[in-house]
Amino acid sequence: MKKITLMKQVLLTVLLLGMVTPLIGQDLYLPATTKSKEAKVLYTEAMDAFYDVEFAKLEKLNQKALEADPNFFMGYFLQSFSLNNS
Repeated sequence: MKKITLMKQVLLTVLLLGMVTPLIGQDLYLPATTKSKEAKVLYTEAMDAFYDVEFAKLEKLNQKALEADPNFFMGYFLQSFSLNNS
């Protein structure tokens, strides 16, 4: 096995950190604009339920978000993942 020089180790470390750093700034939630703070909070909770694969909870929270703001686009977007579209 060849020995890796110190310069190569430093370079690999810098490259690794450079690739990982943008992941820290990523947001898990899709952008959502609404004037209703309640709808925004419910949307965040619904997305958490979506990521936790709790679809029944997602549907309930999303329905409440749509009741808080009937023009909330992301609520209708999340509703498109439901089998019970009514």
